[in-house]
Amino acid sequence: MTFPSRGCRTCKKRRVKCDEARPVCERCRKANLECTHDEGTNKFIFLSENEYAVGRRKRPRGPNVKPGSSIQPHSQASLTLDESQTASIQDVQPFEELDIAQLASVTRGLDIPLDDQAFTYYAQLCRGSTWIAGNLLSLALSAVSHATFGRSQKSSAIVAASNAKYAKALLKTNAALTDPVEAMNDEVLLAVMLLSFYENSVMDKTSNDLGRGLQVMASRSFTHHDGAMAMLNFRRQKHYRSARSVELDKLVRRQLIRSLLLRSQPLPPWLRNGAQFGESGIALAFDKCMVVGAKLRHQASKLLHNTPSSPTSEAYDEVTKLHDLFAEAKALDGLMATWEKNLPLESRYSVYKIHQNGVDETSQRIFDVENVHVYPTVGHAGMWNRYRTLRIAINDIMIKVLTKIGGPEPTNILFRGDCIKVRIEHLTEDLCASTPYMLGLIETGYVPLGGDMAAFTKAPTPLKETASATIASLICWPLAMTTMIPSIPQRHRQYLKARLLDVSEIVDDGVLETLASGSLEE
Repeated sequence: MTFPSRGCRTCKKRRVKCDEARPVCERCRKANLECTHDEGTNKFIFLSENEYAVGRRKRPRGPNVKPGSSIQPHSQASLTLDESQTASIQDVQPFEELDIAQLASVTRGLDIPLDDQAFTYYAQLCRGSTWIAGNLLSLALSAVSHATFGRSQKSSAIVAASNAKYAKALLKTNAALTDPVEAMNDEVLLAVMLLSFYENSVMDKTSNDLGRGLQVMASRSFTHHDGAMAMLNFRRQKHYRSARSVELDKLVRRQLIRSLLLRSQPLPPWLRNGAQFGESGIALAFDKCMVVGAKLRHQASKLLHNTPSSPTSEAYDEVTKLHDLFAEAKALDGLMATWEKNLPLESRYSVYKIHQNGVDETSQRIFDVENVHVYPTVGHAGMWNRYRTLRIAINDIMIKVLTKIGGPEPTNILFRGDCIKVRIEHLTEDLCASTPYMLGLIETGYVPLGGDMAAFTKAPTPLKETASATIASLICWPLAMTTMIPSIPQRHRQYLKARLLDVSEIVDDGVLETLASGSLEE
């Protein structure tokens, strides 16, 4: 007898073997494809062995094929679980040993403990993640999962539970940092980064910090970033580190650089050499641009706020510094343009026109139906968008410097300013064109009846289903940075703010939601 395959529909269409992982199989994850399953079409019998295994009931003779032993599919509106489902959650294995893919298949219900519901939600949010056992890391993950779950459900009780777990995680983290050996552990560094995300997640519209600027509003999250930076400095002094630790340090450093750029702060000297943290090739070349960009943004934040609009003899040194700043920004912009030209062909994107297929609701989230980008992978899209964001920020510095300097050649300055504004507009258009791909709003295919390859809008679905939080997080920093840059054209800025609001809903981030809905600027 041949049993039907339980592989996903995407692999069946591609005629490749599926590893049957849930909710996303490995092949679909690597190919960045939507992984869909034929749920409920095959009525397999669920054999619950839990009560027999623990001795609660005597095992009957013969096969357990009674109709009552099978599980019927539940609708999403269901709020109760039968006994066999509840037992499968609580009795099969310790929660810390569950794979996230297994956990995400649990149906939410009143009979399931809050901890399980929160972890289930977070597992579905970050599809493809794996639960890592460990006391401190478990607490940090628990705090974040409860915070994101409580935010999505708008439940103050769940958020209160997350606060209690956060307090425990913070105490354990501080205790670990007092021990030089414990402070070197990867789990401690991961916990600190998770706690920074927790702070963003619990930010709500009733906070007293709203409207006081990003530096104040996200101060608690940035405090954790500063702590992680101190840990990174301590960890790099260790003579031997595993490959896993080196890779973790590299990823954390990247996040910290983006945090410093948001805050217009320079990198400390020991953090500037990306090669010491494992960067190489084109990633190392771009890393150097990020380091210089952070330095220039810091200089601009100081000079542009202190220099008078009409330079006097007393301000000559400051004006000279502004000229030097403009020259450095111009040189960095040219260096980044060269970096883009040297990218290999396999890293480049394709431009498509949206083929109208009647899905108007999704089309409203697309900036220009004549110009959308499709990338080899979401990782490539993230790389391109970080590049565009940094160039926009650097060109914005040049605009501000020209406005501040003035001088005896207003015509020349006006011409240069217009050229820079056009460059910013082109870069922002490319960022807008890449966003639908990042959010999973489009797919490519051939136009019917022998047409050319085109992009099609997908049917409207909830935001959390079109893109996982893991993928959406790749565009958080570009959107957050660009929505605070005033030199971006207003139409582009409004579109990016709307998409940032979408992303804030996907990742359950209160700070991003405030940036998107408010009028905060640098």
